[in-house]
Amino acid sequence: MKLKQTKSIIIPAILYFLSAGCSGGTTSGLLLKEHPRTAAVLDFEQDGFLGGEKLGSFAAGELAAALFLKNKFEVVDRAQVKAGVLELNLSNGIMPADAIKKLGQTLGADYLVLGKITRLNDNDFNPDRRNHLLMQITFRLISIRDGAVIGVLSRRGTSQGDTKKFVSDRLGEMAGSVKMK
Repeated sequence: MKLKQTKSIIIPAILYFLSAGCSGGTTSGLLLKEHPRTAAVLDFEQDGFLGGEKLGSFAAGELAAALFLKNKFEVVDRAQVKAGVLELNLSNGIMPADAIKKLGQTLGADYLVLGKITRLNDNDFNPDRRNHLLMQITFRLISIRDGAVIGVLSRRGTSQGDTKKFVSDRLGEMAGSVKMK
């Protein structure tokens, strides 16, 4: 008797779960996960900065974290990105489409993010304004499928003291404004 009762409960339950995933093209959020968008953020180029600052690497790390925390992308680990760039002997600036595709495939990324931080004010030595840097931060989102630039964001502003905090704050704002179709 118990076997018959068990069959009458289990068989309809199995049929229900099978039909939930196969009924007329509709899917359950629990059964299927949309393919995530994965981005690899390369070190930003630096233009106009003196003293060998590592602002480009810092900026890339901050943007990668912001894109991940704001649920915009799954992000390739920065150590893997650096290793991939070294392995393929690439620079962080302008890359041909075939290099973009190869790096993206190596890293398992759908997109590469290339950025640049440019100092816009003169290299003056006015002691009252030495910590005020006028900068422009720009990054491009590039599809590895065809090397096409699918988005560009840019912000300009003046840091008034802590340059890294300024860069981090701007990149956080920029990451928040990324919208994917």
